[in-house]
Amino acid sequence: MKSILSILVIAVSIGVYFVYIKPMTVEIKINLAKKTEIEKVLNRVDEIKDKRDEVFSDYNSISETDLEKLKKILPEKINSVEIFNDLSVVALEYGLVVTEFKADENVSDRNAVDEATTNSPYKKTKITFKIKGTYTEFTGFLKKVESSLRLMDIIFLSIKPGSGESVNIPLEYLIEANIYSLK
Repeated sequence: MKSILSILVIAVSIGVYFVYIKPMTVEIKINLAKKTEIEKVLNRVDEIKDKRDEVFSDYNSISETDLEKLKKILPEKINSVEIFNDLSVVALEYGLVVTEFKADENVSDRNAVDEATTNSPYKKTKITFKIKGTYTEFTGFLKKVESSLRLMDIIFLSIKPGSGESVNIPLEYLIEANIYSLK
């Protein structure tokens, strides 16, 4: 009887192991793997939070004047009246006159080879303007525009001669340029 009871206890123990304990150990291993994965994700989230806090700290340490300069370099959107005003002021400083101004905000990069350039974080706006004045005044104007904070790429320049035989003949300059803003 003792041997039957011992065999029965062993059989029940083996049955309990295969029916209850073994599936529980598999479930525990799966849950431990999930826990490890969740801990990795939480650690990554903590790293991202630390990086965000670091970036906010760096951003908050930028002075207001520097922020205004950054907004001038790459504004959120293009204000063509402001651009015309800025160019007119610089032109008048050098004795030039802006006669025409046009801004075309629907410019696409026709020479883009790869998609990385077309999906850029900035937008190009093409401006076209005419200026009248002497060559020396015009070179001074270009140097001033070049050293200004506004990003501008001159893509086309046409010079038409004025009438007369003097050295200080007023010339007409047609300029096409790209300026940039955030999208």
